[in-house]
Amino acid sequence: MENSLVSLDYRYHCQDEKNRLIFRYDSTPHFPALSSFPHHKHLPDEVIACKKPNLEQVLQEAMAVTKQVISTIALLRMRSRYQYEYLE
Repeated sequence: MENSLVSLDYRYHCQDEKNRLIFRYDSTPHFPALSSFPHHKHLPDEVIACKKPNLEQVLQEAMAVTKQVISTIALLRMRSRYQYEYLE
């Protein structure tokens, strides 16, 4: 095992600007009933079984969430502007 990396434990945590959990992947062994034990994914309202993700997968998921948030903000701004202009 010379010159190789060995993953002992991992945690990939994604949260919003208000510190609310979006998702977290980790290998902490506290959900032994899951089929993927010890690997699992925390979502805002549940914990699900999953395979161990690689960093690229986690970053892609975080980027997708970020793009969705940006799109939602842009849509809300457009609606707000339309309502404001409509009221004038």
